Amino acid sequence: MSEPIPIFALASGRSGTLHLARLMALNTVDCACRHEPYFDRGNPTLFGPPIDWAAAGDVARIRALLTDKRAAIARYGTGHYLETSHAFLKSAYTAAAEVFPNLRLIHLIRDPLKVAQSEANREAWCGACACRAGTTAAVTDKRIFAGR
Repeated sequence: MSEPIPIFALASGRSGTLHLARLMALNTVDCACRHEPYFDRGNPTLFGPPIDWAAAGDVARIRALLTDKRAAIARYGTGHYLETSHAFLKSAYTAAAEVFPNLRLIHLIRDPLKVAQSEANREAWCGACACRAGTTAAVTDKRIFAGR
């Protein structure tokens, strides 16, 4: 079997990456679709330290992480691999084209006001859940985005 074609999303947070992963999972064959794979054993995450490494210009560490990710992608045994996460844009850009010569990208764009509204709603929802659990949390006022 030939090496899988890696497809990554270029996006900001709250721009539809989860929706894209679910849509692709339901409508594609021979494609491992992952959204922010924090807990996929052996599939390194691009969040956290990799973002710091990229910001510091530590391309060698990013390259090593992406090499591990390339091996993880091959273990899925599919012809294509889709990962939707806003972390790719923040960390992997420094070495992705080098590590993945057959790289494909999907650029997701969402109206910035809709992104802000979604983030405010998410914070309010998470804050309400935290309050019910007996902890304190700041709840964003949804009225800021009224009428949008």
